[in-house]
Amino acid sequence: MWASPQSGNSSTSCSKDPCRGLRIQLEEHQKKVAAYAGNPYAYDNRNILGRGYDDQIIAGRVKHLVQEIIELAKQLEECERANGNR
Repeated sequence: MWASPQSGNSSTSCSKDPCRGLRIQLEEHQKKVAAYAGNPYAYDNRNILGRGYDDQIIAGRVKHLVQEIIELAKQLEECERANGNR
């Protein structure tokens, strides 16, 4: 369930920091939720906003992203604990 590091030399990166991939995913999700919350209409690729219920749709999307962040943070904590980093 843990993501593998994304780098050119994954065997070296993985042995140095096996939790790197999770850390990167967590940072990307944090940036994504901040960007979406700042301007949700810019990320409306299905044209569902502006037809009513925008507040509920936006709140649902933010809630989903936050839940993903919480799950990634738990996975990162487990990875770090398993690798003696916490």
